[in-house]
Amino acid sequence: MNTTTRVRVIAYWCVVAMIALSIYGVSNKSAYAGGTVPPSATSAYPGLDPRLVGVPIIETDLTTALVSLSEAVAHVNSLQEEQSTLRVRISLLATESVRAQEVADIRSAEFDQVNNAWNSLILSQYQGISSEGDGSAQAPDANELRLTHQSARVSDTLREWKEKAQLRKAESAKYVTSVKETLATSQTRINGLAGELVVAQQNAQDKRDVVRSGIPLALIEGLEIPVLTMDAYLRAEKVLSVEKPECALTWWALAGIGRAESNHGRYQGTVLDQTGTVTPSIIGVALNGNGFAAIGDSDQGRFDGDTQWDRAVGPMQFIPGTWNRWGSDGNSDGDINPQNIYDAALAAGKYLCNAARPNMTTEEGRRSAFFAYNYSKSYVDFVAAKGHEYEVLGTGRFNPAPLNPTVPVQ
Repeated sequence: MNTTTRVRVIAYWCVVAMIALSIYGVSNKSAYAGGTVPPSATSAYPGLDPRLVGVPIIETDLTTALVSLSEAVAHVNSLQEEQSTLRVRISLLATESVRAQEVADIRSAEFDQVNNAWNSLILSQYQGISSEGDGSAQAPDANELRLTHQSARVSDTLREWKEKAQLRKAESAKYVTSVKETLATSQTRINGLAGELVVAQQNAQDKRDVVRSGIPLALIEGLEIPVLTMDAYLRAEKVLSVEKPECALTWWALAGIGRAESNHGRYQGTVLDQTGTVTPSIIGVALNGNGFAAIGDSDQGRFDGDTQWDRAVGPMQFIPGTWNRWGSDGNSDGDINPQNIYDAALAAGKYLCNAARPNMTTEEGRRSAFFAYNYSKSYVDFVAAKGHEYEVLGTGRFNPAPLNPTVPVQ
């Protein structure tokens, strides 16, 4: 590539980047309320790359299911929090009810004691008046006046004590009633909550099942790559960043291959199931030399169903003989299946890393790997162009990649 051509290419991709970034910016600002991959999707797919959470998806019936799942999970969490709070409250109220009753009993006893004392004093005063009320006009002496005055003061004091004791007794009784009523209400609520929680959990599970079956069909807005396919590309990138860091494989280079080979697992209407396996299986034409290389059967028809000729299989279109060497378990399910996007993407990544000269960090290195995948200039040009398109669209959300191992799909 001469200097003039290189400058033109750089200028071209700068313009593409500016346009794509502006489009992606508008896309992100468009209020796709619910038209995004929600955090709750990770409960349906525990291994889902966290970078996919919040990614706008093309609006379909699935967006409603995503919102419903988020609401259902939030409702379950709310009920569980309420249940936990009620359990603590009931435990505290049970103890408080006993303590409050003990205090109420003490206040009642105090009132009875003061009331009895006051009644006794009143009775003694009355008896004194009755015994002395003989009609004589004799004036009381000083000692009698003093005793009468003291009796009146004691009576007033006892009356005040009685009133206060009566008030404390009433307040204690009222508090006991309040505690017992709150305890009874809490127990009634927690008993009903158990059944309500079962219904809410089942509702959330039903919606999770809908989302789990719908996520593989959801297309990321702008990229038009299924969510699980994108997850497979990101996962392969992370795995190889650990196993073969010198290769510097990028998800967008894999996406360029995936777009060329099967439109990311959507070739002629095929779809991904919940494990990332395409349905129906993608089987290429017989490589019988008629317009293609002649490659005889190498797998006894195990992968392609053809016992005479080999056929490219799966979303990344591996020839059985090549798959036997590079096939990988990309989702840690114990099975190595060329029709599974996780397995196929990781195998494709390893194949590209092996073919890149010297690695995938430069345009020349990537093109050498793409040529090894399919020795056709038009093919390589298409893959390289799509790869760069995805690179630009993924800037800020998927680039650069975190260097940490992946978590298997459950």
